[in-house]
Amino acid sequence: MTKQQHTNSVAPALAGDTARLALQCLDDLARQKGLEDVSMREVARALGVSLAALQYHYPSKAALFDAFVQHSVDTYQKRIAQIASESAAPTRFINMLDFVARETLVVAQGGVLAMIEARAHHDEASHRALQRFMRFYLEAMGSIVAAEFPDLLPEEVLLCATLVCSQFEGLASTYEAACEAGASPKKLLETSVETAVSIVTQRAASGLNTRDQLT
Repeated sequence: MTKQQHTNSVAPALAGDTARLALQCLDDLARQKGLEDVSMREVARALGVSLAALQYHYPSKAALFDAFVQHSVDTYQKRIAQIASESAAPTRFINMLDFVARETLVVAQGGVLAMIEARAHHDEASHRALQRFMRFYLEAMGSIVAAEFPDLLPEEVLLCATLVCSQFEGLASTYEAACEAGASPKKLLETSVETAVSIVTQRAASGLNTRDQLT
């Protein structure tokens, strides 16, 4: 079957958008019933297209799954780039960290990526997908740190990025319990960002002092 024949099988309103809208349908269905239980046929039905039309873009559930993860990463990356372009230099670093902290909480509180993380212990495809996402997470955070502290060596940038990401991941795992115990959600976020800033500034100061002593 030709590409034109496949495209003709898609409702006119969806022509050209099937691949993109399928990812949104996967997200919506997974939130309702869990990623494990979503079938290709259900995604096609939610889109209002035939299974064959969906399979033209994603031959299998694994292909759809991989595309969803990549789409999520791309969306996250574009949002970070937008914040960077819209923020003035004195506040860019804090704005970025604030966004990452909030986004980490969103992901942890029921997003499909949280489901991917839960599956990663027993499913190799999920493990690979999660690792791709975490590599991007570290690279994105590293670019933020490097832009703010250009004198940091690459290994120090990676160390700082890892520590900050780990802190935000830890916040996500304890956030709900802390709020139930009486902690202020706003204060938790503010303190988390302040701590992230201090981690990087302290490492930067330590690195500069060490190099000054060696020269």
